[in-house]
Amino acid sequence: GGGAVGRESDFFRSGGDSIKAIQIASRLYQQGYRLDIKTIFQYPVLHEQAQQLTPLGQLLPQALVTGHLPLTPIQQAYFALPDRPPQVFNQLLLMEASHGLDAAGAQALATSLLAHHDGLRLCFPPSATAGAVGYVAAVAG
Repeated sequence: GGGAVGRESDFFRSGGDSIKAIQIASRLYQQGYRLDIKTIFQYPVLHEQAQQLTPLGQLLPQALVTGHLPLTPIQQAYFALPDRPPQVFNQLLLMEASHGLDAAGAQALATSLLAHHDGLRLCFPPSATAGAVGYVAAVAG
């Protein structure tokens, strides 16, 4: 790390790491470019990374997704299991706010998170079978 960084600099020898690679890929995406994290590892010299940049073109719609959808192959395999315990794949998360968070702020945070990440709203009816469909629930305000 340290010193001047130029086009011939090696990303990792200049202090780069996997977290910085994720940050770079994210910031480039926000600016309308794609540079995969694996590409940063494959091409550690900065000018080589620049040659791998691709414009995003038209971004996919970011509207709220709701409704029914077919099961993925892994979901089909899971629902085909005999005597599958339904609670096995529940996920709990405990968060702590370092600067305090009131109930209204926590609710707004959770609602925003659920609205942005459709996968967090995936639901499967108790009667789901290998041929069933799941659905993405609407966000409760």
